[in-house]
Amino acid sequence: MLQTGDSGPDVANLQNQLDKLGSTTTWVPVTGVYDIRTAEAVAYVQSELHITDDPQGVCGPTTAAAISTLAARG
Repeated sequence: MLQTGDSGPDVANLQNQLDKLGSTTTWVPVTGVYDIRTAEAVAYVQSELHITDDPQGVCGPTTAAAISTLAARG
């Protein structure tokens, strides 16, 4: 589970995946720090996909799987 305040390569990977979604989310800089922009982008994806298993803005297992699947599609 990744959330605001976390940092490291897992966060950078998430940010790269969000970047691949392009117009689906707001632009998220790849910094490796889970900041407010990352949380907002994650919350947007959760809202669009009606994900309620994870807290809003927190990248838990359900959200991570959805983002990974979408990013893989390009």
